[in-house]
Amino acid sequence: MRKIKFRGHNGVEWLYDSQISMIPYGKIVHYFMPNEKNKSDQNDVCNWDSVSYVGQYTEIKDINGTEIYEGDIVKIDYGDELLIGTMEFHDFAWCIKSKYKNNKKLYYPIFCQDIDLIEILGNIFENKNLLNN
Repeated sequence: MRKIKFRGHNGVEWLYDSQISMIPYGKIVHYFMPNEKNKSDQNDVCNWDSVSYVGQYTEIKDINGTEIYEGDIVKIDYGDELLIGTMEFHDFAWCIKSKYKNNKKLYYPIFCQDIDLIEILGNIFENKNLLNN
């Protein structure tokens, strides 16, 4: 069975959990996740931490065994071609979104033969500079 898991940042650290609460407030959506370090009752959503930069787990691990989440900056080295972009869910599949020469966005679906080649470089929230090249 697929394990649904999310990652969110509370301003200090990354939190990982299968539970997330989304509360719309006008045009803004606020996200909340449980924080195991918080000793209060985690069954009460009022005790959860406010988080930003929320991403879902892709169920893919990189070449180092690290879990890949939506929003991670990844690379695939095919030997003759290097693909760098962000992990996104697009058209019912996990894809690497990359920019082409004319700044057009291209989505490369992840296939089984690609999984052993993926390496995480960072994420779009802490390492946006990795996408400048």
